[in-house]
Amino acid sequence: MEESSPICTRLDEVYWFYLFEARRVCTSFGEEAVVLKTDLYNEAGAHPTYGGIVGNLPLVKKIFAIEIDPTIIANGASSLLQHTGFPLPTIGLYHGDIRSLPDEWTERFHVVLDLSTFDHIHPDTGLATLEGYARVLKSKGQIMLVVWCKESPDLGPVEWKSENQYYYTVEMIKQMVETLKLEISKQLLVFTRMGGEAKLWYFLLQGPVKEKEDKADEGISNQPSSPS
Repeated sequence: MEESSPICTRLDEVYWFYLFEARRVCTSFGEEAVVLKTDLYNEAGAHPTYGGIVGNLPLVKKIFAIEIDPTIIANGASSLLQHTGFPLPTIGLYHGDIRSLPDEWTERFHVVLDLSTFDHIHPDTGLATLEGYARVLKSKGQIMLVVWCKESPDLGPVEWKSENQYYYTVEMIKQMVETLKLEISKQLLVFTRMGGEAKLWYFLLQGPVKEKEDKADEGISNQPSSPS
């Protein structure tokens, strides 16, 4: 596809893009939607609005968030308790790793929100992680995947703002999507840095129709837990 200019010119605009697009995608599934977010970084204070993404989504049945850093979980929980009107049963916070989502989460979610969590894992584990996202989707669910890319991958990790950052390539992402028989329904260049060398890409991925009947979310514990 022909590359256009990034839709955001400042980092704070990126956070607002995350929120508005996440709201749009979740709204498309209605009030019965069950949503998984793959980190709590925005909720712990990175987002310019209180409560981050999770605390400002439209009314849905259930929102789950998985986070590997216990400190970020604690900060995110504190922010959500202080600044959102969500009843506690609506939000479930989990200590765990996106590379090994629990088996009990299979076919539980209408939407998976990965807003640049994916590029903090080594590309060697990227395919298996994306396969896990596809596994936990309900039939015809969607994955919001935001990833930092370069023309050539940095298998680093590269230190940026004291965080381990990997850089994929757009072709690597497309190959994973093709392997897993997902579909890219939208692709946007969101933001650039390093003089345009590093590009933040957004892929909206459409999951397949699944033959098995969709599972309800009642079987997921609302207590923080580590994926097995």
